[in-house]
Amino acid sequence: MEKKRNLKRIINSNIAYEILDNSKAGSVTWQEGGCWILAEALSKYFNEPMYVVFNITKHRVEHFVVKHDNEYLDSLGMRTENQVIKDVLEFMSIKHKLMLIKYNSKMNTDGIIRDTETSDLLVELFNKYKIV
Repeated sequence: MEKKRNLKRIINSNIAYEILDNSKAGSVTWQEGGCWILAEALSKYFNEPMYVVFNITKHRVEHFVVKHDNEYLDSLGMRTENQVIKDVLEFMSIKHKLMLIKYNSKMNTDGIIRDTETSDLLVELFNKYKIV
């Protein structure tokens, strides 16, 4: 439980949002435009693979997360596969079938901002505050 609180506290801190505001994504949130940036940082920090919430109907990625300790991480903290899919369905008002699968670079990620420099800054922040 402590890991979950600490992770959410750092990710949703003013410092983390300042980093995101200065990214290629601009003034967005982790759930609306910044999910790849955050997932890449978490993937690097934990040395774990990125997963995506994939829209089967539209054949595209809707959201990025990182699998860690048999749960999935994003700005909402650590959650189960079902919780992640449910949250994306509700948050994005998607009516299509979704599934959580391991990311590969051939997937359609149109509309999702990538910014490795910003992800690296987040990794530095995670290291400074030891999110685990």
